[in-house]
Amino acid sequence: MLVRTLEDVDRYLDLVRKAAADARAWMAAQTGDPPDMLRRMKFDAVGYHPSDGRALNLVEQINHNSRRGQSTNLDKWRRRWTVCRAATSAK
Repeated sequence: MLVRTLEDVDRYLDLVRKAAADARAWMAAQTGDPPDMLRRMKFDAVGYHPSDGRALNLVEQINHNSRRGQSTNLDKWRRRWTVCRAATSAK
């Protein structure tokens, strides 16, 4: 995903939140053997990549969400800081 604006960052973070909410709903719906649920989380494609919808196991989804979520949050902070700094310098 190419991020050019704060709106792009917000849109991507919304996708990350939706994928995480869907993963939480999947886990809450599980009624079988708990160790089997953990096995499915690690080996079965029960999750998905937040931006392209590609099927992932939940361990992979957590890694993608964490890494990309942190980088987009950092980008959002950097862009806002740059805008605030530019506004302060213009005064």
